[in-house]
Amino acid sequence: MLHIFTVSDDIGLTDRLVSALDGIAGVIRVDPTIEAIRQMTVSVRPDLLLIDFAADSSEFAAAIGLVRAVQQTDASWYVLGIGDDRRAEVVLAAVRAGARDFLDHSATAETLRAQVIAQLERAAQRSLRPTGKLTVITSGQPNDGEGLFAVNYAVLQAGQGGDTLLLDFHLPTTIAGPALDLGLNYTVRDAVHDLVRLDRTLLSTVLGRHTESGLYVLPLALGAKEAADVTSAGILSLLGSLRAMFDTVVVNLAGLQHAELVTGLMQEADSFYLMASQRFTSVKACRDLVALLPAADARVTLLVDEHDPAIALSELQMRTTLGLSRCVCLPRARAALVNAANRGVPLVTEQPRAPYTRALARLVGLPPRPSPLAFLRRLPPLRLPGFLHHRPADAQPAPGST
Repeated sequence: MLHIFTVSDDIGLTDRLVSALDGIAGVIRVDPTIEAIRQMTVSVRPDLLLIDFAADSSEFAAAIGLVRAVQQTDASWYVLGIGDDRRAEVVLAAVRAGARDFLDHSATAETLRAQVIAQLERAAQRSLRPTGKLTVITSGQPNDGEGLFAVNYAVLQAGQGGDTLLLDFHLPTTIAGPALDLGLNYTVRDAVHDLVRLDRTLLSTVLGRHTESGLYVLPLALGAKEAADVTSAGILSLLGSLRAMFDTVVVNLAGLQHAELVTGLMQEADSFYLMASQRFTSVKACRDLVALLPAADARVTLLVDEHDPAIALSELQMRTTLGLSRCVCLPRARAALVNAANRGVPLVTEQPRAPYTRALARLVGLPPRPSPLAFLRRLPPLRLPGFLHHRPADAQPAPGST
């Protein structure tokens, strides 16, 4: 039996849906609070959540907050808004908050029935689709090396096969675009707005793609002002759709420390890389970020950027201070990384045998590339002709020799 929650104080709306969906699903009215939803889901798992967007401005704001709270609680729940679909600002706000579609509450019973059946089919297809691997890269402080690391890591990941997408949250503008010599026009902000109709066909036509590696790139925004109206709930909802369409999604969080977003990403991430430099301020900033993460989570790896053994603050001290069990030291490569990025070429393809490339390849899981002269070590010892090594016992030394 399918179950639909109508999250509303309007009993009449629930009665209409009960009548329209007779024989299709059971409709349960739930008070419009996150506590009531959580309590009800303990015993019944909803196939759809219909959140009522009332005309009153105060109730409208509450519905927006409720959609975001639901997405934060469980991003897998399939949430729809229902209200007056003639009010474009209401529909747009609902989708931005994380609703997957918007239904008209004044539609006929036949129309509501058809629309809900279509949404139930979409929800079922979504639950059956495989989920792509999610890697999150961030730092305690912005520009602590995480941006170019994410670009090069994602390029290597894309080279392993399968479709890889890099979500670049670097602000005030994308770092991946110039580093890969890509012109990017479609953003996370655009994708959140297109969430209802988003599919691979659309993304294949609008996303930037690095030709050599096949990496797709989606920046947060093309300017800081554009990013202002992108909510954490909208990003997390978008991420769920993207993971169903790509084998791997790499998120360059770029030092953003919004608690709701970090917590939501951590719940979903398969691996989480935290970048820090050997400075007290960097470690302190990382400690504030680690406070948002589950204690001693094995998925979190500390990356020490530009590691220098001459600096007294060691990687062991950093890892111990942050309470992390995994740590990787990245070799000094800032000049090479910046020079490569200025040319629009990732370092990992320009210098495939550089120490930095080899360190990233180990993280991605690629086999090490042999040195150009490595084959010499596999050859048998060279044996020169005997006359060059042996002198008969009765042979006389040449004049002037000793």
